[in-house]
Amino acid sequence: MIIEEKDNYCLLKVFIQPKSSKSCIVGIYGDSLKIKVNSPPVDNAANKECIKILSKVLKTNKGNIEIKEGQKTRKKTVKIGLNLSEIKKALDID
Repeated sequence: MIIEEKDNYCLLKVFIQPKSSKSCIVGIYGDSLKIKVNSPPVDNAANKECIKILSKVLKTNKGNIEIKEGQKTRKKTVKIGLNLSEIKKALDID
């Protein structure tokens, strides 16, 4: 499952591809949402760019998004302070 709803937030599984030629959300990749970022996986740069992309697409403050697991790997679990329907609508996923 790519996204899981909790009490007042959701957990989203993402797969990050660092050092990409462009930054964008690619779509579903296995059991995750694939996100390409320009930044290298150094000094937390790719994680910060991931949060920036998600906040822009979800139209929410960066403070509502936090990487809970996988800070040093490509596969991450992201905590988002929005409800499931808002996230699914913004990301156009079922």
